[in-house]
Amino acid sequence: MLRTILIIIIFLTFSKSEIVLNEKVNSSTSFDIPSNKDSIYFHFSPIQVQGRSNQKINEITSNVINSKSLMNNNEALSINNGLRYASGVYVLNNENFSQDTRLSIRGIGLRSPFGIRGVKVFVDGVPESTPDGQCQLDNLDINNISQIEVFKSSSTGPYGNASGAVINFISYPKLDENKIKINSHFGSFNKKKINLQFQSKFKGFNWYIRFLQKSANGYRDNSSVLSNSFNIGTDFKLSKNQNLSILINGFESPFAFDPGSLTIEQVMQDRTMSNNTNKEFKAGEFIFESKLSLIHNYQINKKLNIKSYSFILERDFNNKLPFEHGGQVDLQRDYFGVGSNMEKTSPIFGFESRNSIGVEILSQNDLRKRFKNEFGERGDLTFRQTESYKSFGIYFKNKINFGANLSISSGLRSDLNIISFTNRFLNRAQDKKRFLNISPTLNCNLKIVNYLNLYYAFSKNFETPTLYELGNDPDNPEGMTMNSKLKPQDSYCNEIGFTTNNIKKFKFKTAYFQNITFNEIVAFEIESTPGRSYFRNAGRTLKNGIELEVNQKLGKSSILKSNYTFSKFEFRDYILGNNDIKGNSLPLIPQHFGYLELEKNEFFKFTIITNIFFQSNFFADDLNKQNIKGHGKINIKIKLPIRSGSYLYNLTIGVNNVLNVKYYDNIRVNAWGKRYFEPAPGRHFNFGFSLFK
Repeated sequence: MLRTILIIIIFLTFSKSEIVLNEKVNSSTSFDIPSNKDSIYFHFSPIQVQGRSNQKINEITSNVINSKSLMNNNEALSINNGLRYASGVYVLNNENFSQDTRLSIRGIGLRSPFGIRGVKVFVDGVPESTPDGQCQLDNLDINNISQIEVFKSSSTGPYGNASGAVINFISYPKLDENKIKINSHFGSFNKKKINLQFQSKFKGFNWYIRFLQKSANGYRDNSSVLSNSFNIGTDFKLSKNQNLSILINGFESPFAFDPGSLTIEQVMQDRTMSNNTNKEFKAGEFIFESKLSLIHNYQINKKLNIKSYSFILERDFNNKLPFEHGGQVDLQRDYFGVGSNMEKTSPIFGFESRNSIGVEILSQNDLRKRFKNEFGERGDLTFRQTESYKSFGIYFKNKINFGANLSISSGLRSDLNIISFTNRFLNRAQDKKRFLNISPTLNCNLKIVNYLNLYYAFSKNFETPTLYELGNDPDNPEGMTMNSKLKPQDSYCNEIGFTTNNIKKFKFKTAYFQNITFNEIVAFEIESTPGRSYFRNAGRTLKNGIELEVNQKLGKSSILKSNYTFSKFEFRDYILGNNDIKGNSLPLIPQHFGYLELEKNEFFKFTIITNIFFQSNFFADDLNKQNIKGHGKINIKIKLPIRSGSYLYNLTIGVNNVLNVKYYDNIRVNAWGKRYFEPAPGRHFNFGFSLFK
């Protein structure tokens, strides 16, 4: 209760206003989301709830994945497949729910042993990532998301630490109408997913309640999961030109078991087996999380707008790892943040100029305890430590439109990050680090002919080690010291490309990017604690890549969406033991991967969706000794809409991995004992029923 009062007090420091419930929302502050945007879409401020399109020149270095694309994958228990519509995004781990979604964007996030690292995630413009750069997507449901905005490395300077790439998930807007949605999906391995949504208007404000339950036994032994989540949101009209949104999110996962990774010999023996030690030690996790967010929009006049947010998050996390000493973790997290952005439009020498200035304060406090894992039972306390990460950021951005054909954007952000560890188990020893970073950006966009734009973008990004990474010292596996050898990494990113502009039935984009990273953070394992990751720095890496996207309407009823990514990511300065591995490929990223989807509508009243994902070989380790074979996979989904009065019913049936290809759902990088492999299921099925009113 005290925290709720505190967040409201701090939020009100940004603005004072009188609540007026009976006025209609001004169109300038509405939350309408354009449905026809599919890529090349603009959104700058990290506290902005929705994107903004430029009718003259398309903005650069970003993608938008719209609700129609996401609904083509809404039967999945994770959001992974929906992210594949953007080039440069590589996703692992659909089936191991204890490890959560693992993704990299242009190689950012490769080191993550679980969840997401180095990619800053927002939900409705409010940070979901912690300030140290960690994030999990287990509390998100694709049915609740209207758009996903993906910002790649060359456009992310204004977002601060661990923002080598940025993703903003935008919820469905709260509308002035009553609405009920029911979605249910069932599938192989006892997969169940039930989503309920209620939306209404009451005395001048809009509200919604959304509930999701998902469960599965899993393809492999010891891989079952159960989770529940709910979202509550309201919009208030505070005055003629002010709007306040209140968002509440709750998530509970009583269990998500971890089947672990296998050696190739174990895979050949039985693809569905779990790692023996994972089963003996009952490896898995329990999560309870709650979050309260306030988003305030104040449109002072047509040229001046202020947007602010504040939030608090509490997370209780427990897991069991497949070893005894310190093999059970109890983590309690308190996370708080406030931010504000002011944007003003004014002429400079007769040209339109938009200036933004913003501040952001984030505070993460973790209490981490470790116990002996006595074959699934909690034993003696072995470790107790408080960990803190404070982040203070200020940023500025300017964009000038030189007529209808040229725009130039520049920005600068400064961040102070303060990390402190206090050991509360033995000696109360304290370690503290401070990092001050400056991140510039520069973007240029030129319309060279009526339907084609040329653009260039540059940014510098930085990434400090996370609290988890600093707290795991390979020279002291019992965890009594900070990994003081681990340094932050810095990246210099360049991109040049072409995009189409204002062509209704055809969209095309191609880009060449180059990222140079110093002190790249790399994950590995050691023998005494298999399943726990440790981290080291590589001297320098070079990432070159080419991306291609084509979206094409074929006739009146067919749509083709496709993308392809070429990646050449290499270590350029890296001594590992007695090995100089300069020129080796970075693990976990195929040199070639892509996605193709063909949607055929009104085919005898059916909609048929066929998607193909393909990738080439890649490596599982820094030494490039373990090669992972490439593969291609085909999924087919059939939908039948039925309308009856005010009700719309959707029946769906799907077949995943139609050709029964054998491949790997997840790979553990630099795993000890060559336990790299987590096999994926063969051909499997799903069916669903949806009701809309």
